[in-house]
Amino acid sequence: MKVRRAVAGLAATACVTGVTVSLPSAAGASPVPTGATATSTGLVVSPGNGITASLNLTGAVGALLGPLVNPVLDAVSSTLLTALVGNPAANPPVPGLVSNLVSGLSSLTGTSATTPTTQVTNPAPSFPSCTAAGWTSSTCYALTNLGTGALSSLIGLTVPTIQGYTDADPSASNNQPMTGRAHIADPTISLLGISIGDLGVIDATSTCPTSNSSSDGSAATLGATSSLAGISLLGGLVKASVASSTGLLMVQIGSASAVAVGSLATQLLSLAGLNVSVASAGNNGLRVTVQLGLTNLLSGLGLSAINGLTGLSGNTVGLSVTIAPGSKSVSVGAGSASATGLEVKVGLSGTLGLNILGLVGAALTIAPASGSGDADLLDLQLARTSCSGGVATSGPVWYPPGLI
Repeated sequence: MKVRRAVAGLAATACVTGVTVSLPSAAGASPVPTGATATSTGLVVSPGNGITASLNLTGAVGALLGPLVNPVLDAVSSTLLTALVGNPAANPPVPGLVSNLVSGLSSLTGTSATTPTTQVTNPAPSFPSCTAAGWTSSTCYALTNLGTGALSSLIGLTVPTIQGYTDADPSASNNQPMTGRAHIADPTISLLGISIGDLGVIDATSTCPTSNSSSDGSAATLGATSSLAGISLLGGLVKASVASSTGLLMVQIGSASAVAVGSLATQLLSLAGLNVSVASAGNNGLRVTVQLGLTNLLSGLGLSAINGLTGLSGNTVGLSVTIAPGSKSVSVGAGSASATGLEVKVGLSGTLGLNILGLVGAALTIAPASGSGDADLLDLQLARTSCSGGVATSGPVWYPPGLI
């Protein structure tokens, strides 16, 4: 039995930074206390766990068939597996699907704001105009119609509205809290050119006291909040939002009542002629998986065909999108907080039966690179914020209702 194998490994996290107009700071603004920090990032891109791909013959190759089948098997291995996971041993290394997706998303004109050096009156609940006095390209961003086009024909991402800022507010009563805030409205994701749907309205805020953080009331500014609402997938057949009272992702299929995603029974649906499953992914996440045949997979990889290779019926691999509410963290001792609105993972796994020259069977198996966990191609975090105070918090800390 012949085996051809390749591995897509991990790479460093890529943070996307934005471009806005820089104007002078407001006259007479007070400096920010030393040591206080804040960040707001619209889109953070990371490789996932990675995938392995192996192509195995499922039948013996006789002496007469070997001269015919072996060259085709070699060509299939080289072309198909390199397209999936690349060839890191080549000089120079050849990128595959994983690295192409990550580099494509990382090259987007995205958004990021870092610690302000002066204080501006916080505009909450509204967002500032980034061209107004006091705001700069390092503390404010606002973009519309951010899109990938087609990173590959496998996945596309568009973001109609993305905005955020960082600030230390001199008008607040609780020690000029340092704030990072991000907002994304209605990003859409597609697979194979088919719209999976609208990922909803996503918000995240992190707030930390910047001075005298042990005094009465100042700890009330230490917190992390996020919200996620209005998710609509598969043409509105699947709807979801996060319950503010529990933090659970509530999912509604068709006209059925909404249930917590952890209690959701797997649903089998159809989209553009492809079989789709909707199921709980664990950890408060929802997974939508599109079942691909050989033709779909080759198209998604930009390969119209591979000479001598045909598909076998009833065999598929699953291209999945997993969405989950982002995490929140408050560290009392460090006087720091962070929040992410939405986490998205794109994965590919399964076994696809193939036929070589109509003479012998083969199986293409795609699995996690690490041998455990999900076979993720890439991970996205939408609306991520963080902050830390200038003085460590000590003593009792008050948390706003809903944050606990």
